[in-house]
Amino acid sequence: MSDPKPRCARSQSEGVEMEVLEETFLTNLATGAIIGVRQKFARPPLATALSKDHELGFVHWQGGSGLVVAKELRRGNWIAATKLKTRVKIQNRTMRYRAETGCGAQCPRNLDQRFYFTALPAEAAALGSVRAQLNWLAKWIANFVLQERRQDQAQWATAKNEARRKDPARFPYEQPTIDHYENQRAVVFKLLRDEWPRLSKARDKLHASKTAPERLKFRREVWLAYLADYRALFGKSPDVRSEDAEQLWKDETYLALMNEAMNAPGSRVDKRDWELANGWIARSYYRMNEAELANAFAEIFPDLKHKPRGNTLAKRASRIGLHSALKRGRPGKPDNF
Repeated sequence: MSDPKPRCARSQSEGVEMEVLEETFLTNLATGAIIGVRQKFARPPLATALSKDHELGFVHWQGGSGLVVAKELRRGNWIAATKLKTRVKIQNRTMRYRAETGCGAQCPRNLDQRFYFTALPAEAAALGSVRAQLNWLAKWIANFVLQERRQDQAQWATAKNEARRKDPARFPYEQPTIDHYENQRAVVFKLLRDEWPRLSKARDKLHASKTAPERLKFRREVWLAYLADYRALFGKSPDVRSEDAEQLWKDETYLALMNEAMNAPGSRVDKRDWELANGWIARSYYRMNEAELANAFAEIFPDLKHKPRGNTLAKRASRIGLHSALKRGRPGKPDNF
């Protein structure tokens, strides 16, 4: 198969307009003949208001963590193959078969990719019934998507290892096993859990759940906990889809969480802790002495009435779990600077 330069187009699927992000020809490697077309779709935009169907949770990356609110909750891959009753013309070629792949409920909104074929491969065409031919095509598409996903994962792993190879600057006396990135990520994750306590507890319950009814129950608790923590942090509730908002004030769990949140302090994490954690590697705090830390914070927070002192900042960093690269009596520059 070959992938020519992508082009933009629009496609109509069962009344739902879908944007084609990429359209490429599929070719027979032996003959070079075009055997089909592959389309990758962009999902139609959803309402911005929060709903119980949003995915809520913590994500991690090299050197940090964060809270995400995904646009929609989708689980379960599907593939639908069909022989077209009405032929489709693409680039002056007649397409006779179609296979669609997606994730979530099997509907146009959850469509990820669509494959059109001018004819079936010889292996499928040799099968007796149309049903058998379509089953073969669906399995072929499933294997194709799986292999591509594995290639993407391998490339991601290679890129991650390359990034890890370019470790932050080290001093000659540091042990090679010290991982400043992992240390920073763990601290940021802990601060996130401190900042979103109800959400963290609810997600712990969800991860520990073993049955489908438990997961359904705790997934709803995650959503309610997010609403409560958001209210505590920002002093107001997020925009919630109207049909979901109508049910909230009848939910005893929500009322209890919201009452607790309204009487709780705002941010539970000091902004100096956030600055230390987020800038630990990005701003090289991990290899600054006390005087350098004090000067850096004076630039970041010029309006503070009392300027942070370096020894106080160093103790604060240690208290929240950040490990400095500096050792007393061991001056010098990092070996890769």
